[in-house]
Amino acid sequence: MSESFEVDGGVCYHFGFVSSCLQYVGRTSSVVLAEIESVSVQLNIDGLPLLKSTNAQLWPILGRLIEPFETTPSVVGLFSGNKKP
Repeated sequence: MSESFEVDGGVCYHFGFVSSCLQYVGRTSSVVLAEIESVSVQLNIDGLPLLKSTNAQLWPILGRLIEPFETTPSVVGLFSGNKKP
């Protein structure tokens, strides 16, 4: 489930990081999960122009677990606006 909100001259869509991680973790033994005390997360945000004729930009927000498991990056959110967030 996603939610959206206005921020800094644009709109941010949040898809959630936990739900994408649970898809991976759900395949792991519950005994192993009970032993986890902390996790490390890597986030990346980078913008790209949508059209040459406008200032519209799209900023994907990607995230992945790096400890105790390494997962592939997934889209955590998107920012869309006419300037950098």
